[in-house]
Amino acid sequence: MNPNFSGIRYVLLEAILIVFGVLIALGLNEWRQNRNQAERAQIALKSIRDEIQSNRDRVTASLEYHRSRIDTLAALRGGSDDRTPSPRLFPKGFIYPAPVLDIAWKSAQTANVVDRLPYPTVLTIARIYAEQEHYNEQARRSGEIIYHELYYSGATAIAANSTRLLSILHTFRFSERRLLAVYNEALAELNGSGN
Repeated sequence: MNPNFSGIRYVLLEAILIVFGVLIALGLNEWRQNRNQAERAQIALKSIRDEIQSNRDRVTASLEYHRSRIDTLAALRGGSDDRTPSPRLFPKGFIYPAPVLDIAWKSAQTANVVDRLPYPTVLTIARIYAEQEHYNEQARRSGEIIYHELYYSGATAIAANSTRLLSILHTFRFSERRLLAVYNEALAELNGSGN
């Protein structure tokens, strides 16, 4: 056997082993990165679920407040003396929109883990936060109206205009019911999907 041929075989075998080792290392590294990204996506999804549940609890509390204020105003309007409501009937303000958060959702987007979630899950989550954005916009606009009236007419005038105030409260009650329905449906999907 030719000694040069033996040396070439040895060098080729060593080169093949080196290439094979590099490929294994790259494959392991990619597997580790994929696993880490999948773990980050699951952590993000859990944070989003927790945030949605917390927002749902806040909206439920706001809905109860708005319902009670509607009932109180309706009782005052329906009474025989048709009393003017006092601003004191509104301990949390004339409206009390829930402070709904979107921190977990925005963090997941910023951390680029949303693309690791199943597309139907992303659609479900996006629908929730779009509905929340609509609710926040309603709260902002209603707040502007009320603060404008506070500035120019005072709290007593707002309370005295119970027809307008009832209209705003009914609108919030409707929006909060709708938002709660979206939360309930989405949480059932997210919890039932095994994600």
